[in-house]
Amino acid sequence: MLRSAQGDVDLPRITVIGKQSAGKSSLVEAISGYIRVPRDAGTCTRCPMECRLSSSGKPWSCKISIRQEYNTQGQRLAEVTETAFGNIITNKDDVEIALRQAQFAVLHPNMSYSDILSLPFENLLNIKPQGTTLLFSRNVVCVDLEGPELTDLSFVDLPGLIENAEPTTVKFVENLVTSYIQGNCLILVALPVTDDIENHKALLLARTVDPLGRRTIGVMTKLDLLTAGATTARTNTEDARAKEAKFFSTTSPWATSVQRQRLGTTNLISALSSLLMNIISESLPNIHSEASVALQNCKRELANLPPVVDQEPSVYILTLLTRFCEEIQLYIRGSSESGSLIQSNKLAYDRFKSDIKRTRPNFKPFPDARQAPAQAAETGDSVQDRLSAANPVYLEDMRSHITRSMTRELPNNVPFNAKVTLITAYQSSWDESMETCFDDVKRYMLSTLNDKIVQQFHAHERLQNHIRSLVSELVHTQYDTCMAFLQAALESELAPYTQNHHYLETCTHKWLAIYRDMRSDRRPIAQAQTQPQRQPAFNISSIPSTVNEPASPFSPIPNDKINSVLALLAEVGYTGLTKDDLGKLNPPDEYETELKVMAEIRAYFQVSYKRIIDNIPLLIDLKFVRALGKELLPFFISKFELGTSDSNARCAAYLAEAPLLIAKREELLGRKRRLESVQRELHKFGI
Repeated sequence: MLRSAQGDVDLPRITVIGKQSAGKSSLVEAISGYIRVPRDAGTCTRCPMECRLSSSGKPWSCKISIRQEYNTQGQRLAEVTETAFGNIITNKDDVEIALRQAQFAVLHPNMSYSDILSLPFENLLNIKPQGTTLLFSRNVVCVDLEGPELTDLSFVDLPGLIENAEPTTVKFVENLVTSYIQGNCLILVALPVTDDIENHKALLLARTVDPLGRRTIGVMTKLDLLTAGATTARTNTEDARAKEAKFFSTTSPWATSVQRQRLGTTNLISALSSLLMNIISESLPNIHSEASVALQNCKRELANLPPVVDQEPSVYILTLLTRFCEEIQLYIRGSSESGSLIQSNKLAYDRFKSDIKRTRPNFKPFPDARQAPAQAAETGDSVQDRLSAANPVYLEDMRSHITRSMTRELPNNVPFNAKVTLITAYQSSWDESMETCFDDVKRYMLSTLNDKIVQQFHAHERLQNHIRSLVSELVHTQYDTCMAFLQAALESELAPYTQNHHYLETCTHKWLAIYRDMRSDRRPIAQAQTQPQRQPAFNISSIPSTVNEPASPFSPIPNDKINSVLALLAEVGYTGLTKDDLGKLNPPDEYETELKVMAEIRAYFQVSYKRIIDNIPLLIDLKFVRALGKELLPFFISKFELGTSDSNARCAAYLAEAPLLIAKREELLGRKRRLESVQRELHKFGI
């Protein structure tokens, strides 16, 4: 029972290894009570043979079974099985043929045991079985021996190491041997006395896993070949042991050896039993701990696997879809635990606001760049080009623009088209800014959806891929629908309009006052007192850079003087004035018309800016983000055709597990059963 879990837990064991024709078969026969094992020229053993000896008062018997641990590709099976092969044997002479038949069954897994057992072994050698034929196998022929002359002992005999064969075959046998002699293993190496021990391949392999030699026992074989009259005749247990004892007591140098306890099969079996019991006593607590850890890890891996669907496929998928849509709604509403989407969208809206703010007209109330105190812009560009590039527009530029726009207007009337051109010029990049903002929101939305798809549907790969495809389809549909609304909103801005007359008029008056003050060539009082002989340089930073309420450029004038002036004006009936209104007192300017156009366009930008930075985010949120959340579940139900007669069959196809997942679950379940069996057996030992 425990042996089937050898791949999961490092169980104590004895393993017999050696090269071809190293006397390994004779060693196995001697330890096992001189049963006859197959002997042939070259390689005879082609799969592991596990001998389990049990001392009993019952007559001698042998039961052969086959333990299937690997498939024909050498992959470990999820479920290890041990199946009886043939009837119980009571005659030692029948063991050899039975072992040959059992090994034949292991190497020809497509043939049934009953067919193999029904044919004489000689006939098996001449037939050509259908299906797979293996040269070597990791599956095990198990031999249970019971009898009064036996000692309680178990060991594994492995195929002999070979050298003159295909490299893949040589490597397979070496890997098989190495896998068995790892860990809690007593390594029994058959060493022919006629060979050079130092270069013996089996001993070299043993040294790689047991460099200090604490687990390795070398057994010298074929000692009789050094003496005259050597024979290979087989005999029964008692006769064999008697001949062996006579040989060691009468043959030099063994007869005079002081290490008599190291000679003969009886001493070997006694030593092996004692050493194996020591290993078992030392390792059992660790084995119990190892089995417990392995079982917990196995259970954890099983828990991480997708659960087996035990309800109607359509109901199960609807439950998953509903849960997914509810989770997405939390992100759309922006709950405290699911606020990442809304926060990302806000960043996109803030960038959109900044992009629109940067398109404000850069009017300079000076004739041209040469007469402006600040650095002038390049000349030769049209007003529209300079506006869209946020370059300065001067009074002469504005005058030329108005003149070019004149058609049938009366004198001193500015064409409406001249103003429309200026307005559309600063809006030229709004469409690009809107698309950038919208694409960012779309990307954030898709990222959130895909993350939640993985979390919700990771258990079902086909369903997950289909959901991702459907979500992508819906996102693009909603994107196109919302884009039409956004483009309409921007298109409506191309025709100047507002009912916010008071705000437009207030902003126009304020900007006109600012431009007039800048044209009046007045200086801050503090500067005039300290440097009366110099003209003040115009500081471009005095032009408000924000699109909020424009500030007065003359903050250096003491507030008490400004308040005194406003108080005097109030006494003569001009009430309600502010310091921003003082610029209106400047005398008429030769560029008065151009200044008024600048002020009006600058004020209208303020109106349209405030409108567009709200409308675009609101439409994106309403027609894309919220609309997507609203349409998600109905869209899924429609695409999966839930509620129709064949919905269960269709949904079942999406829930079908991948072959690798099925194999993984079966392997883990098999490992779990083996480890639980190990724990039950260990409990019998009181551990």
